Amino acid sequence: IELDDVDGLGAGAIGQPGQRAFYLQARTESTQLTVLVEKEQVALLAAEAVAFLDRLQRPVRASS
Repeated sequence: IELDDVDGLGAGAIGQPGQRAFYLQARTESTQLTVLVEKEQVALLAAEAVAFLDRLQRPVRASS
């Protein structure tokens, strides 16, 4: 499945602790996709997103 021009991306959980279902959602103008995932996958995605945003804040060094 390919989603061009994603308008929204999110992660969430439904249920009580210990019995939760975790999911990722992507939305375009005409489509919404929900994928059931493991808790560790959501945690890894969040960690990578934070690292990516940290890299965006660093000044770019000129190469010599």
